[in-house]
Amino acid sequence: MTNFKLCVAISGSGTLLQRMITKGLDISLVVADRHCEGLAFAETAFIPAIVLNRAEFGWTPEHGWDDDPIHQIISPERTAFTLALAGALVQHDITLFAMAGFDVILPEQFFQTMRGRLITNSHPALLPTFKGPGHAVVDAALAAGVKYTGTTIHVANLDLDSGPIIDQGVVRV
Repeated sequence: MTNFKLCVAISGSGTLLQRMITKGLDISLVVADRHCEGLAFAETAFIPAIVLNRAEFGWTPEHGWDDDPIHQIISPERTAFTLALAGALVQHDITLFAMAGFDVILPEQFFQTMRGRLITNSHPALLPTFKGPGHAVVDAALAAGVKYTGTTIHVANLDLDSGPIIDQGVVRV
């Protein structure tokens, strides 16, 4: 029996979610910010899933997706999405929120609402180098000509990709 309730957040293919399921993690909820392929893994594993589609909150690219600067503009649409996400996690008594390829940079309101709960992120590069949105950091690492790259699991906080590192995996380019 676990003493936490884990929610895994996804935005795409769900390969990290699939691995977590395969490893036997006790996942209480899956949340996605759009309808995506990864939701099939939750369904197959009989894990409850919810979709909070950003577009349904009116949060569209012109309101600033997560390729905007670290101090992104907080629009009413983004705030509504963030509060709905935090509300769903509170409603499900989630104590551990793991972003696994979740393409959302969380603003201050989320961290305020989730105070006291652990929030982690999987980052597709070796931190503290190459901070920022997923695809951009992979491209930046390759453009820099690094011989090694990898992935980082870290505690998420307001300072993007700067929370304490939990673990890293290194691969040769």
